[in-house]
Amino acid sequence: MREQKATGTADVHAILQEDTFMGFTLEELRSKKHAAYIGYLSINLYDPPKEATWGKHNDRTVNPGWVSQLVKDFAKRVDNCTNEDALEVAVRRAWVKNIDLVLPMVNDKTIGDVPEIEFTREGMEAIQPDNLVMLGGNHRRLAVKIFVDTVQKQLEQTSKKRDEKASQAHKQSDVSGTTAQELKKLEGKVEWLEKKLKSSQHWVIALYDIGTHE
Repeated sequence: MREQKATGTADVHAILQEDTFMGFTLEELRSKKHAAYIGYLSINLYDPPKEATWGKHNDRTVNPGWVSQLVKDFAKRVDNCTNEDALEVAVRRAWVKNIDLVLPMVNDKTIGDVPEIEFTREGMEAIQPDNLVMLGGNHRRLAVKIFVDTVQKQLEQTSKKRDEKASQAHKQSDVSGTTAQELKKLEGKVEWLEKKLKSSQHWVIALYDIGTHE
């Protein structure tokens, strides 16, 4: 019985240690995070600013399996414009040129409704080099790259088929027959892929002011 009690105490102690991060309790961290919160903008995650850096505060090794699953999930849900899936970014208010366009929430928006972050001259100087700290999203960034490249390839292939079918329809003077119907379907698919390509490259970011607690 004594041995079991000792083991139980050790387990509780380990759990309590997990409730702290860098010496702060989770409650303290939540309070600091709330105070530093600015709001939401978006960022081009397919072609992010060259100053953006991942892993500065989280050096977790990239897991290819996670990336593959994220690609599948993204294809199904396109979760790049939700409060819950926003990528957290550390900035200073003075760095953000369009600070007045920051949104308090994005769950009622589409990614095209969320302004892309712009930087002031002070901000551009401050974030160079590699000083635009992304607090997460490295796996998502890689997943978006794979997904967008796949959509781009499909768009190129479908556009080629559309052009070939358009040429065929023109030669056959087919304005309402089978060839014309096939052309219409291809045109619709090209339009859909173009919209998908445009909407998939950006991701919502939640901004936090690193100057709040100085």
